[in-house]
Amino acid sequence: MTLNKGKLAVGVIALSLAGLAAFRLNSYLQPPVMTSEERVIKVSALTVEPAPLTSWVFAEGTVEAQRKAFLDFERAGKVVSVGTDHNNLSLREGSRVSGPTSLEARGQRLASLDSRNTSANVNSLSARLQSARLRREETQANIDRAKNDRELARIAFERTQKLNQQGLISRDALDRDRTALLNAEAAVSAVQSAEASAKAEVESISAELEGALVTLSKDSLFAPFDGVITVMNLREGNYYYPPMGISSNSDRENASAVVVVDDSRYEITLEIPEQSARPVKEGQTVWVSVNSSALYQSAGDGEPADGVMTGRIWSVSPAISLNSRTRKVKVRTDINQPNTLQDGLYAQVWIAAVEKNSTLTLPVEALSFRDRMPFIYVIGNDDRVERRSITTGLEGLSKIEITKGLTRGEKVVIRGQHLLGNDTLVEVVNAPTTELAVNEESGQ
Repeated sequence: MTLNKGKLAVGVIALSLAGLAAFRLNSYLQPPVMTSEERVIKVSALTVEPAPLTSWVFAEGTVEAQRKAFLDFERAGKVVSVGTDHNNLSLREGSRVSGPTSLEARGQRLASLDSRNTSANVNSLSARLQSARLRREETQANIDRAKNDRELARIAFERTQKLNQQGLISRDALDRDRTALLNAEAAVSAVQSAEASAKAEVESISAELEGALVTLSKDSLFAPFDGVITVMNLREGNYYYPPMGISSNSDRENASAVVVVDDSRYEITLEIPEQSARPVKEGQTVWVSVNSSALYQSAGDGEPADGVMTGRIWSVSPAISLNSRTRKVKVRTDINQPNTLQDGLYAQVWIAAVEKNSTLTLPVEALSFRDRMPFIYVIGNDDRVERRSITTGLEGLSKIEITKGLTRGEKVVIRGQHLLGNDTLVEVVNAPTTELAVNEESGQ
């Protein structure tokens, strides 16, 4: 009896273990029960509003002063003096000089040659001119006296003639008065000839003196306008020889006695490929600098950054270069602005070729492409995106015009679109405000 109870206990335990094993095996073979949720993609987006847009043409060219004077003496000679600046130091490269004013017919004196011989000639001619003028004055006085004498002789002859007709005076007296009248008329002619000769002498000496004064004036160089000296090839005490055989501006700049440039306004000559130059017109706004980063900042802010000057298109050549297939365009900088350029620098020029005051734009990075065709993701009211094909137009620095496929007020994904497909559920984070949709090229 005891043995049977033990066997029964062992059987119960075995059955329990078997049931537990069967349960665990069944649980292992059954798939787990899971609840699925749709994945939400976080993106950045903006609400599209009309904004200004500018398309730029980029070029490079050499900066040149609009006014540049190459000054030389017309004769060889010894340099006896070089002008001084406001600190009483000899003029040199970098010295500022002043040109003519309403009160001064000549600008600042820059340098002078030894002019003692010319000055002596001027003094001699001046003395001769003074003597000639005195002689002419004397002949003019003689003419007056001769005319008076002639008038008296005429009156006397007419009176004698009447008395002779009345038989009151002899024929001899009449002949004497006639001869006196003729002599008085001859005297008038003689002094008139002397006066004409004296006048011709005065004019001749005056012309000779004027030439000597011109020569004397050319023995000094004067600043033709306000500016800065870029070349000074003169030194006091050295002998100067005029340059010969000059064929180019670079040769002239190296050989000239003094070069003065007006650094208040510059001109940049550009060679722009024909296709890029098509929208370029006279009067368009330009930004000029040697710093591309400053140019980008200026175009975005709408005002010149440090190191950037503004200007206008001055001229556009109607012809295309046969060699380079480019069009020559000249730019002139505006006045009354900080000068950040120098004559001879190589500068970058950004031309505001096409400007629109109000158009729908998107950041370039908002666009995706398939088979080279652009499309965007537009967020609907249910926070699901629609993949939409678009047509683009004018392209700015970082924005592009959307001419078809987008309407005002729609919300467009600008970041995270690489994770999206059509009808994807999204969550907008850090969405820019409407104001951020305004094109950065406009500076607003």
